[in-house]
Amino acid sequence: MIPNGSLDDLARFTSDPPKPIIFPSTSDSPISMNATDKKLRSLLQQLTLGQVVKPSNFLEEKKAFLHPRFSNKKKSPAFKYKNAPSNWTDFKPILPLESMDAPDEVVEIYREKQFELDRTRSMFAAVGSEKFTQFAIEIFGAPTAEDALQARRVLERLSNVTPPERNFIAKDFARLLKTRLEKLGISMDVKLVSSMATKISVDSVSRAIHLNRNALFASQEIKRLLVHEIDVHAVRIHNGSCLPWGIFSMGTAGYREAEEGLAVRLITFIHSRRKSTQGAAWRFICPSQPVLQKFSKNYWCISMNRRRIRLLSG
Repeated sequence: MIPNGSLDDLARFTSDPPKPIIFPSTSDSPISMNATDKKLRSLLQQLTLGQVVKPSNFLEEKKAFLHPRFSNKKKSPAFKYKNAPSNWTDFKPILPLESMDAPDEVVEIYREKQFELDRTRSMFAAVGSEKFTQFAIEIFGAPTAEDALQARRVLERLSNVTPPERNFIAKDFARLLKTRLEKLGISMDVKLVSSMATKISVDSVSRAIHLNRNALFASQEIKRLLVHEIDVHAVRIHNGSCLPWGIFSMGTAGYREAEEGLAVRLITFIHSRRKSTQGAAWRFICPSQPVLQKFSKNYWCISMNRRRIRLLSG
């Protein structure tokens, strides 16, 4: 059972938790980034959702929304955006797929990503209009009516539950994140950020964990985030970087749905100590050993899309 308690308890949990499969990364045989991956990285850096959809007047509208004068009837925010649709008119997210030296199945994975990037561009161009929601659903999906009903039931059941005390500061959490990364042998920066919409995010492009320096955390929240952010997201990024194609580190098309779902499941497995199922789940986010043998015969690659893990035969 995951321990409750002090920062020392959390440190012990961080240093000796269940361990996922980690690929060794050897400095004597580095994998250089090909032209397609360089272009993909550049496109992902430009198509950053948070920078585009964050309103320029967020703080002002938040203050107005929480003003006591509107306690009985909330004022709907009137957000303004710096992003202009014209910024994306001539933006073409095209990858140089014809020059790729890779199996056709791998090229197809890049092609799916290129299509997703084009949908993302269209979504950015539609910020502030009804089409934005349409494009967002195409990319990220949408909950079903049954999903929404189940969510309401959960919220109703937990409505009278007292939230845990948040008494851990971001600086302490950052130390625990670094300890866990070092324990797994993963090289990734942990950066305290002054202004961000969420408490924590893992950036697969820059290979960094961004932590809101002003956030406070409960001990239960820290344990959950260590599994979610490190043991799933950071592990997949690291293992993907051991492959000759950067898309497995930066993220294939639709990877979020499978990866976020896996993160939730792993937290459940660890709490319930279902080790056999947990072990199978670790393997879901890891390409298997033949990948490390430079694809001599048959090899596995992760395709974190909406439906499957894809077997690629060489």
